Amino acid sequence: SEATAEKLLDAIAMIQSWQIFVPRTVVVEHNDIGFTGGIVGLGKNARIVIPKAWLSFTTEELATAIARRAFAVGSGSYGRGLALAFVWTLAGFFLCSFLPGAGLASVAGLVTTACGFTLWSFLGLLTLPTVSRNASLKIDQVLVHQGMPLELISNAASSMDQLQDDEC
Repeated sequence: SEATAEKLLDAIAMIQSWQIFVPRTVVVEHNDIGFTGGIVGLGKNARIVIPKAWLSFTTEELATAIARRAFAVGSGSYGRGLALAFVWTLAGFFLCSFLPGAGLASVAGLVTTACGFTLWSFLGLLTLPTVSRNASLKIDQVLVHQGMPLELISNAASSMDQLQDDEC
């Protein structure tokens, strides 16, 4: 609707007043309360995807949530995260292909490699979220240092949590 489009434009204008470049932002309607959107694409083709439900936030909360993603793209944090995930995956497959009995020359070797890689992937599920969380905290610290009130970050996080039925 026109009101929601205006709210999004007001939020983007607010973010730009904080001297943060905002990539194209796409609003997606989704029935899953757990859907939070994200960042898609690479480089200048990166897009921020937000759920339509976020348009129920105050303009300040919406701006804060989008600004965090925009800063992740603009600062290179998003690209470094993708690179880390890519290197983690390649390194894991490479290492697992050298396990005893592993390899790519036979079905048995491939199954052994796949089993090892499954364990490697599980290790990634245990460790990589810590890296991601630290990157998010660093983004918040930089935004606060640039003048964004900490209260806005806290309020936006609270609104997202409430929207997702207090899942966190």
